[in-house]
Amino acid sequence: LEAHSMFEVVEDVRAARVPILRLIFDRSLDVDLSFQNVEPLPNTQLLRAYAALDPCVRDLVILVKLWAKSAGVVGAQCGHLSPYAITLMVIYFLQVNPSSNMPCLNIAAFDGSMCVPAQGRPPWSYQGPLSQLLALFFLFFTEDFNWGNEVVSVRIGQRRFATEAVFNQLRGRMSTRIHIEDPFLCARNLHCALYVENEGVLHAKLQEAMHAMRRHSLPSGFERIAPLQDNSAQQEIVRIARSMKAPGPELENASIVQVSGSSEPSG
Repeated sequence: LEAHSMFEVVEDVRAARVPILRLIFDRSLDVDLSFQNVEPLPNTQLLRAYAALDPCVRDLVILVKLWAKSAGVVGAQCGHLSPYAITLMVIYFLQVNPSSNMPCLNIAAFDGSMCVPAQGRPPWSYQGPLSQLLALFFLFFTEDFNWGNEVVSVRIGQRRFATEAVFNQLRGRMSTRIHIEDPFLCARNLHCALYVENEGVLHAKLQEAMHAMRRHSLPSGFERIAPLQDNSAQQEIVRIARSMKAPGPELENASIVQVSGSSEPSG
């Protein structure tokens, strides 16, 4: 790989839970390479199934990841949440947000194969503007999400407390930190990579983004996002991110009740 002209070796992470090699392909595409590790295959299959439900899922995930990168709040190697954890936050939001109400896919149907199982293809679509979804994502995680008590769980797809029996395996569930459950390794709390001081930064950046969109502006950092060179799909998302108008006045007065109907997770 080091001798290949299209690959650049960025980092050799041998001390990680799963050792990986971080690469950049053709100066534009980030690649994490691991060997004889089948753990991520069901996760990849699950994420592929959610992305196939409606284009808004993929688009919102990319937008939030672009924001997180520009805001400096992503990257487990630097004590931030991993891109995978950010993706789960987006999927969970789409599941529990009443305006999207995305179905929760049955984890048991995913075995890591290449094909999406029939149970992973329920009919669902979202008709609203992407900018509104982005604004509601920031609103949810700053004003509605019960930080430290609620669990981001795409496995369950409902707003539940960390103290409930369904999360008995989840490590660190009694701490007052953000809880993000790995849907296939239920004991794994993805806040494990997040430094305590960086968790405060994450919450502050989410609030900044929410206030920006309430002022009919894009979150800080989008104007600095450079188009990728050789990925037409992501180029289009970058174009949307740089030119997208903020949502209309209806979000200026959006409240916790309008987002979820409750300030507490439901049973």
